Amino acid sequence: MEYKIEPNQSHFATVREYVEKYKKDYELSSSVSSFYYFVLNLFFDLNDEEIKNSITDNNFLKNETKEIGKKIDYDRGIDAVYIKNMETKKPEIHLFNFKYTENFDNTKSNFPSSEIDKIIGFLTPLLKKDENLKKEVNYVLADKINEIDDEFKKGNNPKIFFHLCSNLYLPLKTEEENRLKNFFEEKGLLVLDYISMNEIVNRFIIKDRIKINAKIRSIGENYFDKSTGGNLRALILEVKAIHLIRMILNDSNIRNDVDFSNYDSLSDDKYKILDDAFDENVRVEQKGKINQNIKDTALNETENFYFFYYNNGITITCDSVDYDPITDTCIKLENLQIVNGQQTIRALYDAFKENPKKVANLEIFCRIYEIKNKEENRELKIKIAEYTNSQNPVNTRDIRAVGQTQILLERQFKTKGYFYERKKNQYKDQPKEKRLDAEKIGQMLISFYNEKPAVAKNTKQIIFGTEYENVFSEDITADSILLVNEIFNFIDKKRNEEAIKLKQQEKVEHFDTYILHCSYYLLYIIKKLADYEKIDLNIENKSKIINLYDSAKKIILEIITNKFKDKNGKLEEFPAFGPYFKSNELKKKFEVLYFENEDDQILKKFLT
Repeated sequence: MEYKIEPNQSHFATVREYVEKYKKDYELSSSVSSFYYFVLNLFFDLNDEEIKNSITDNNFLKNETKEIGKKIDYDRGIDAVYIKNMETKKPEIHLFNFKYTENFDNTKSNFPSSEIDKIIGFLTPLLKKDENLKKEVNYVLADKINEIDDEFKKGNNPKIFFHLCSNLYLPLKTEEENRLKNFFEEKGLLVLDYISMNEIVNRFIIKDRIKINAKIRSIGENYFDKSTGGNLRALILEVKAIHLIRMILNDSNIRNDVDFSNYDSLSDDKYKILDDAFDENVRVEQKGKINQNIKDTALNETENFYFFYYNNGITITCDSVDYDPITDTCIKLENLQIVNGQQTIRALYDAFKENPKKVANLEIFCRIYEIKNKEENRELKIKIAEYTNSQNPVNTRDIRAVGQTQILLERQFKTKGYFYERKKNQYKDQPKEKRLDAEKIGQMLISFYNEKPAVAKNTKQIIFGTEYENVFSEDITADSILLVNEIFNFIDKKRNEEAIKLKQQEKVEHFDTYILHCSYYLLYIIKKLADYEKIDLNIENKSKIINLYDSAKKIILEIITNKFKDKNGKLEEFPAFGPYFKSNELKKKFEVLYFENEDDQILKKFLT
């Protein structure tokens, strides 16, 4: 399953990249310190000053703050305290205990039970308002205790959350967790919360996306509500097209005004469709004949009456659907996503701006799926996006684009200043040298790490199909992709130089054109030579690996020279390089000659 959360290198690498970025950006001395910044920003949206003021951990205060002469003793297992005051609700007190590991194998461990006694030892006197507690902790935590006491004195009866935060996968062991929960239940004010690798990974998927809540109403009683119980519900209805547009504009008041009628104002340039509404759509925006046809139908005097019958409709997924069919058919949607119908909505908006009156009364078929926001339901969302996209063919790369693996790679690359295009042309406005196309990357990966250059050349469609789990395995990180991308860019540069030379020659020997066809084979053989030379495949060894290019080229030249000779030892005049480099024949020959042969000197002659 694409969204099944299991310990893997991709999760670990993504978190590590962000932690290291925070470490660099805020000039912190340790990754543990930057993990505090990372979590508090990701989950609580605190700025750097708020984060710094929240941290009570002794080591952080000793190593990261510049204050001198203040007493720093104990933190009693409390690494941060954040008090959230709200106008209409009770204040919230958030207490944190952090654990961070820089070793992937350790992520498979439980949250350490040794922290439980420290936590209970702090909370017991805190809730009893024991004045001695302030004398037993560092000055920052003592100040936080004063703030907490003040909230209770005000009679606010705040709710207290205790967060166990880590990049580990497992919670406390059952018996220790029960002991802590029992303690919390006895006190009546405490809520235990885990922020572990699972939660971090899921939060990454939606972190940069605006959460879109909106309201809509069906036309009359033309709706059908189906619920199977549990986490899935479907609402099928007929709606005004203009209200679908209204629901995803960049104005929350308009999105939630179910009785909105000032349609002409929506054509104002200050209103734009939120791209975030299509984040889980399997396509990026496309301009083409289908869009033009939709727009033309909407604006046609006679045809627009039949728009409802011509169009396949819109598919929406959301976390929650709420309405009362008896008293009010105002339907409230929480965290909605348009997973099918992006082209229709954009074309209708273009038509609306051209002629608002003709579009205002168009009716359209709409499916809304309520899918509770849980890990086990992520794959269900992907399948709904896949199966309801039938107007235009959806290739496998598009479907994978909304999966967790691709999203996490995109996040990793952002920390490095690159734009990883999990969807085709996703970052078309960014500099070309900073864009990495997922399909091209897949071809490189399958050639290099999976040692299948012929697949990259000839059957690339299976990279995002049957070979996907092997190609984009948990071991593939931004660094491993950057390595193979740098090597391939070097190969491509050499190929272009050779192509220019060939164009400048008055007479081209056809045999010399082999270099134009063998890029993926060069990539594969370079990898095999690096393995032979015992060079670790990491970005630090990039230069050593690239230096194997000439050897790889000589090997290919020797193999094809022997391949395309006639009985008299004369080279064929027009060898069929295209089909040859799309086949596995060269790979088989290479492995037999240089890896299955016991004579090491055969291979070494190319490496000297």
